[in-house]
Parts: sequence; C-alpha cells; structure tokens
Amino acid sequence: MLAEVTDAQIDAVRTNGQTVTYIEGETEVELKALLGRSKFDSADVDGRAHTEWSDQDFLVVAADLHDAGVSIEPRRGVRIRLTQAGRTFTYEILPFGDERHWRYSGPTHAVLRLHGKLVLTE
Repeated sequence: MLAEVTDAQIDAVRTNGQTVTYIEGETEVELKALLGRSKFDSADVDGRAHTEWSDQDFLVVAADLHDAGVSIEPRRGVRIRLTQAGRTFTYEILPFGDERHWRYSGPTHAVLRLHGKLVLTE
C-alpha cells in the first residue's frame, strides 16, 4: 500500500508538474515540480493570530535531483526559476515559518517540498 502511495506521488509530479530550472551554485538543471503553498499560523506578542502563506512551494522527486547530479537534500539558497505566461520568476529556497527550507512530503521521503521566496521577476 505504501509503495502505491509513493508511486502515485512521483507520477503526479512527473506527469502534472511544470518544468522549472533548479539552480545550485553554477549548476542549472531542468526538472518537473508541482506548485503549491504552505500555511503557517502564529500569534504576535499580544496573542493575535496571524496566518502567513509561502510565496511558492515546489514539490520535486528526490530521485530526479540525484539523477540531475545535485544534492538530494537541497541547500539553503538554491534558486528555482519558473516561467509562466511569458514572465520568469526566480525563487530562493529559504526557511518558512518554523520550518527549515525544505521538508519531506509523504511517508517515504520520495518527494520533497521546497519553500520558495520570490526574489526576482523578469
């Protein structure tokens, strides 16, 4: 059953994902990523609730990172370039809320969720 869930996650990314450029140092590789967002609830010092949303999350297959020759555990500061409707958006992978810059998505660690902060629009 767990293998079926993992296969479905991987297939979803590879079939329905958008092509993005993953930039680690001088290395640039194209891979598929599903787009999403993360929600973080917090309270200020007065106890008022706040909800924040990540700029953009990218769900990628860990094996695709390995096959592309980059680190399976993304380094902080990796950039991802996404082109939509003729515009190019560059995101830096950074911590979001109380999470680090990426986390596993799913029980088998086959898919990673990278938290992106928009740093450039062209």
